Amino acid sequence: MGGTGGGAVQMTLGDVKVIENVQGVKEVTYMNVGNAKIEFNEKIRYAMAIGIPLDNAEIFKTMSEMSAFKIEQGRLFKEKENEKVMIGSKYADENHFGKSVKIGSKIKINDKEFEVVGILQSVGNPADDQNVYLSYEDFSELYNSGDRVDEMIVQINPDTNMNEVVGFIVTGI
Repeated sequence: MGGTGGGAVQMTLGDVKVIENVQGVKEVTYMNVGNAKIEFNEKIRYAMAIGIPLDNAEIFKTMSEMSAFKIEQGRLFKEKENEKVMIGSKYADENHFGKSVKIGSKIKINDKEFEVVGILQSVGNPADDQNVYLSYEDFSELYNSGDRVDEMIVQINPDTNMNEVVGFIVTGI
């Protein structure tokens, strides 16, 4: 299930908790998305920042297996890690900022400094290859987003009827 910020219905961390307790739901994770000013090497670019929860390593591992989080250099986030970022493959290209962003480089996102811990493999889409990923907590601080949730990923148990689970979720929230 997913939603986008600014739509008619705003999801919250409370909705995540409700869905986590729905019969048939195995795991739930979520994220927030916002426009970001990225600074490095005295140059500025604009891209999407994505805040993801790092409080449960198993859920993050599942999320990375289901998405584009394949590491080219460095590593994935560690549990409960802040002021660190994973960046899209475009940032490793020296043409993007006049020099390559490397593991350990410091970049600014909306005027706050972060250390690069991972560079993701290209997914083949230039926009996605420019995304920056940070912790949900760092995102919330940068964007003053409170307990807002823009998107959710819900994994159901293998022998569960998906339509029933969706019905329970809709009823619950």
